[in-house]
Amino acid sequence: MAQVAGGTSRRPDRFSAFRLGGVLPQASEFPLSIPGYYYQEVSAQSFGLAGGSYLLPLSADKKTWLGTFTLASAVVDYSPGLEQRNKWHSGAGLGVSFASTAWQALLEYGYGFNAARGRGNHTLGLRVQFDFRKTTSPLLVPRDVNRGLERVFDRLPRLPGR
Repeated sequence: MAQVAGGTSRRPDRFSAFRLGGVLPQASEFPLSIPGYYYQEVSAQSFGLAGGSYLLPLSADKKTWLGTFTLASAVVDYSPGLEQRNKWHSGAGLGVSFASTAWQALLEYGYGFNAARGRGNHTLGLRVQFDFRKTTSPLLVPRDVNRGLERVFDRLPRLPGR
């Protein structure tokens, strides 16, 4: 998976700036993530972000255990008053995930090369999902996001001719 994103704004304040940083699952529709950074650690007036993840099956069935390797780098123009010491932010991360029919877990490690807290910052995250029904999508690549809404719309009467 690869990600390339960019954005610009005019006179943003603290609350309307672009926020780049670590991952907080399902907190943003389009997360601007850099491994090893805190959630929304960088406030940008404009930015360019490039990154990617490589998924590696670790089990024979190629679904139960997965390894991940992630890299991301961004160049930013800071929001006024929220400047940091350099314009480049880069990070690398590793992870391992397990999925069964009822639950999933993902353990992630990130290393931020240029985070504001100093050189060489570390993050560690654990995500766990338990589903009373059979899980159909891994934590890493959501494929069935709207299954609750689909059930609602399936109960609505169909229009003639459809």
